[in-house]
Amino acid sequence: SLVLHVTIRNTSDHGVSVPVCGGSYTIEKVYRVHVRDEGGQSPPRTPLPKPKGGGHRIVVGSIHGIGLQPGQASADRVNITYLYDLSRPGKYKIWVAELGYRGPHGLVRSNTVTVTVVK
Repeated sequence: SLVLHVTIRNTSDHGVSVPVCGGSYTIEKVYRVHVRDEGGQSPPRTPLPKPKGGGHRIVVGSIHGIGLQPGQASADRVNITYLYDLSRPGKYKIWVAELGYRGPHGLVRSNTVTVTVVK
């Protein structure tokens, strides 16, 4: 699996509260995850695993926030392969936008990282 380590740093002059993912089921409650292949397209979504014995899968999860004073940082993890099928070899550009806090210019966006999937 491909896990993106996200560091959230408060660069403002006041305290802020930011949500933390804390698990696979809550990723998209906290982050808008962007993955693009070399052609600029999103790879296919990873389907949720089927429950053992049939039936329906109920996805539950919660998010919690933490307070960050000016200059403080917090680490989080985002399992990219939980959301996207990256089984096709190639280069992928990945970035996330933090949904819980809007800066003066909109969503707070991460740096873009490029990963290469090889077989």
